[in-house]
Amino acid sequence: MLFLRSAAFNLTFYAMSVVMVIAASPAFLLPSGATFRAMEVWSRATLWLLRVVAGTTYEVRGKLPEGGVLVASKHQSMWDTIVMTAILKRPAMVLKRELLWIPFYGWYAQKSRMIAIDRGAGSNAIRRLVAQGKAAIAGGRPIVIFPEGTRSKRTEQPYLLPGKTGIARLAASYPDTVVVPMALMGTRDMMKPQDHKAPRLWRPIALSAGQGVTWMEWLNDPNGGNTNAQDLVQLSTKEEHEIRASLASLYRKFTDQIMESISALGAP
Repeated sequence: MLFLRSAAFNLTFYAMSVVMVIAASPAFLLPSGATFRAMEVWSRATLWLLRVVAGTTYEVRGKLPEGGVLVASKHQSMWDTIVMTAILKRPAMVLKRELLWIPFYGWYAQKSRMIAIDRGAGSNAIRRLVAQGKAAIAGGRPIVIFPEGTRSKRTEQPYLLPGKTGIARLAASYPDTVVVPMALMGTRDMMKPQDHKAPRLWRPIALSAGQGVTWMEWLNDPNGGNTNAQDLVQLSTKEEHEIRASLASLYRKFTDQIMESISALGAP
């Protein structure tokens, strides 16, 4: 029975995807909102199939962020982006540039103005991320970034990897924009990276949203950056290499605390 339901889901999922890709093709001639709407419908239809055919349900805990915010989330499987697209309003997903080369998916991602970066480009990738993120924030879109940079391939808990400081650099570029930690639970059990080629049945998914904080709030918090306006003025008078070192330390601390928040929300 389990095998039959798994086969039924895979068959209906791929059939639905082919039909929707063809049906939504005219959206490429329309504004980007139409393309994103097609992606949203596909994501929600996929979650419906998972529930009805595969017995996989999902639960949202906490208040989902709205508008132009930064969402820092745990990344466990390919299903994370599907869940995010379905439950958030027009999110701008930060993804690796190589995904744009995938037929159809990459085309839709480009048209809907997802933020693609070259992970090997170093500081240039950060500058591109900040530049593209500015338009998303201004347009009231949440930016979803996976601070780990990739799906964890660890075989034992904790699966959560140390975060990369791109989230902190992005937060500092928009100091009054709220950063919301978010944990996804269950998507790894449903489809483990490299091991599972199809989703496993009866694996419930939960998404937990935490308390948001802006860079400026964190910077002034004694338990955060513990840095006031006078400290920043003094920092600006130092040598360039000292400024870079001080900022790097703040970025690292902010990122580590965001990752601690994600872990506290239940991320394995």
